[in-house]
Amino acid sequence: MMANRKWWIVGFLALAVGLTTGSLPGTVEPAPPVSPVRSDPPAAALQGSNVYLGVSSCASIACHGGPIRPPMEPAPPAWQSSSTVWVTKDRHAKAYNVLWEPRSKDIVRLLNGGDNLKPPEPWNDSRCLACHSLHSATADPGIVSDGVSCEACHGAANGWLVPHTTVAWRNLPQRKKYQKPFAMRNTKDMIPRVEVCIGCHVGQADSEDGSPRDVTHSLIAAGHPRLAFEFSAYMANMPPHWKTATTQATKSEASAWIVGQALAAQAAKELGAAHAARGSTEFADYDCYACHHELKSESWRRAQAEAHHDRRSAPGELRLSTWYTGMLQRVQPLANLDLKTATAAEAAKALETWIDGQDAAGLRQIMANLATQAADALHWDDATQCYLALVALDDARLAAAMPRGSGPSETDTRILESIKSLNHQLAFPKDSNSPRNYDPMQFRTEMRILVDLLTGKNK
Repeated sequence: MMANRKWWIVGFLALAVGLTTGSLPGTVEPAPPVSPVRSDPPAAALQGSNVYLGVSSCASIACHGGPIRPPMEPAPPAWQSSSTVWVTKDRHAKAYNVLWEPRSKDIVRLLNGGDNLKPPEPWNDSRCLACHSLHSATADPGIVSDGVSCEACHGAANGWLVPHTTVAWRNLPQRKKYQKPFAMRNTKDMIPRVEVCIGCHVGQADSEDGSPRDVTHSLIAAGHPRLAFEFSAYMANMPPHWKTATTQATKSEASAWIVGQALAAQAAKELGAAHAARGSTEFADYDCYACHHELKSESWRRAQAEAHHDRRSAPGELRLSTWYTGMLQRVQPLANLDLKTATAAEAAKALETWIDGQDAAGLRQIMANLATQAADALHWDDATQCYLALVALDDARLAAAMPRGSGPSETDTRILESIKSLNHQLAFPKDSNSPRNYDPMQFRTEMRILVDLLTGKNK
């Protein structure tokens, strides 16, 4: 079902994560950046034994640079073509190259106060390079120009590159591979895999390498897409360079969703705390549509504020963003997650264990509970997170319910179609930076229909 999910969710995500400043043009001149431009990597990142070797060390045809076979040919092991898949299909491979595009130059020019006398050079700007390259970890310009490459996820290769090609490596306990002297980063387990992503895709004010990663409101106003990260959806839309052809891999969609929710919420909380410590208001922490919306009576935002007396979204009222926290209020045991006391890893592990223990009936009940709670989602962020959760959980439910080789039942198909129908009103129309089609009353109706399907009331 993951492949099926891909084609009907990808169009929505491509627009949603491209959100800049809502439906109004970006007319606000951003303030100068808080942190100075730094074109050299932090000294601390260059010390120690972590040496990065670059993509060329992985990309030979005898290693990970093998060809991608046509669909009708027997597929080789995924690892043989992983580098080829990355360089030809993965957006991470283009992360550095986009810094040379006109839009990137415009963003830096605006961040610098619109100074046209100083040529904007995103490819030399640490605010950009922190996420678009391995700049903070190495001074090698060739490795920096690789973009977000193999070692960005798998760790510096000097300790494990040669050992991982040997027969002895296969027999080495997994935990030892992730310890010194090898120190490969663990991407097989869900929790460390999510942790790799959220540093850039959610943000990190105080990273280990000393390079802050923070898409502020000034950066968004200058033209950078808003960060609207949801781990399970991003993973489903990545071109896989890893083995996926197992039922368990598809069932892990639910694990990816719930672990992603916990760790992303924790990262967002820490980033917000760093903003507060600066003593200034960071508008990126607030709901975009509290300010950016169409000024017409038919606007979904104005209508729902009037109908429900929702003062949090009334004109002039600031409402904190619920993109990373909305699900914490709607799903058990996410609702019991205390970000003040529990460590992110401990909470995520407990949630992963809980979701992995669910059979198809259990997952269906979780979906019914979520859809019931989602009926009160007045805001686009809340509704969209509910939608993405239902997609992931339904993938996992079908993987657990269907014997290998069998197809979905008529009821399963109706549930899937009901979830898919939400895509139209949540997606951004063409050439728009706003979800103009979103109607909270219609979303509520759709949720009630879905609840009836999940609970068997609508057969």
